[in-house]
Amino acid sequence: MALPGSIPLYTRLRREIANAQDPDPAPHVATRLAEVHHRSFPMAAMRRPASGQYNCHGLTFANRRTGIYNPKDVEAILSDDGYRRISAAEAQPGDIVTCHDGTEVSHTAVITRIERSEALIGGQAVWLLSKWGQAGEYLHTLGEGPYKEHRVVFWTERPLQ
Repeated sequence: MALPGSIPLYTRLRREIANAQDPDPAPHVATRLAEVHHRSFPMAAMRRPASGQYNCHGLTFANRRTGIYNPKDVEAILSDDGYRRISAAEAQPGDIVTCHDGTEVSHTAVITRIERSEALIGGQAVWLLSKWGQAGEYLHTLGEGPYKEHRVVFWTERPLQ
């Protein structure tokens, strides 16, 4: 049963996922977050303003309806919902990335675009839609944003070809 400030949320295998809908940050805090992120990551484009309603995992797995805060719950979603690891070369728009600080998932994002070219470092630029904590949603490359130093894993739920 969902707790106050949360919604009923389950994996495809009916495992309950703890979640929370937090209050939005105060307007002056939201403004400050936007300013800091714009200065720190000038190539990232804000898509939506700050919100406490959901976090990056809620954006990735719960359609912006809630925040998912336990890394073990993110791992349960990946497992129960049929995600499988893929290489960066196999990634397509609609697939996701998980960022890891040590052994735990610290961030998730949705791949929106991939540019492949020999002129690019590593041969490709991966564009993501992310939510940065209580800050807004941003469109940015994999190499830009507060999680750029974290280990990245690519995932898909597309059927095997």
